[in-house]
Amino acid sequence: MFLTFRRKYFTIQGKPEDKNNFDSVRCLQIDSTQTMINCMNYFPNATKLTFHGHIGTFGDSIKNSLTRIVPVKQITKLAIHYNSFSFMHMIQILNLMVNIRELTLASLPLNEINSATIQENVTFQLVSMTNVVKNVILEEEYSLERIELLIALCPRLQHLTLNEINHSLLSIIRLLLSKNNANNRHLSSLCLLKVNNAVKEKVKMVIEKEKLLDDFSIKYINHKLYLWW
Repeated sequence: MFLTFRRKYFTIQGKPEDKNNFDSVRCLQIDSTQTMINCMNYFPNATKLTFHGHIGTFGDSIKNSLTRIVPVKQITKLAIHYNSFSFMHMIQILNLMVNIRELTLASLPLNEINSATIQENVTFQLVSMTNVVKNVILEEEYSLERIELLIALCPRLQHLTLNEINHSLLSIIRLLLSKNNANNRHLSSLCLLKVNNAVKEKVKMVIEKEKLLDDFSIKYINHKLYLWW
């Protein structure tokens, strides 16, 4: 069952007789801050949470509302489908939802402060040591600096999916495959979406020429590039 909160109402996609059976809800989508704050229902078995609208500053009111709606330690999949949230906002969310395994982001913004300052933040350091994120999907905006910050935040990352190609791609490949970076030691696969076969050849050439990997597999299927090592 999938439930969606909107400004003044919610809809449930499922059997009509399950309309009020919140115990069966596994995926919860929240479209506004106010409806989340006003919600009086509890979803004890939800494991996936999606923020699909602007949630605003991740303050105590939102934290308290979330813990009242769902068992936050039970959430293992989190998706943030809007571009205006900050990197620090995401860190605060991961600090609250400590068992997130899969993280999907519309973008990876870095607007408010620089990367070095963020990594000096006490909450960043705590989340980096404790989070268990293993799979990240970036749907849009990213850069070398942002990817570097991401793997520093999620050093147990195993799988990364990038949805758009930019001029930093080869530098990002070098970063992800670097043998001198402790933050990527668990990373074992990469998926690039919306690419052509030429990208595959470039990536393969860089890996082989610079000896980034001793053993790897690379495949191009339906405009997707898969790399395992």
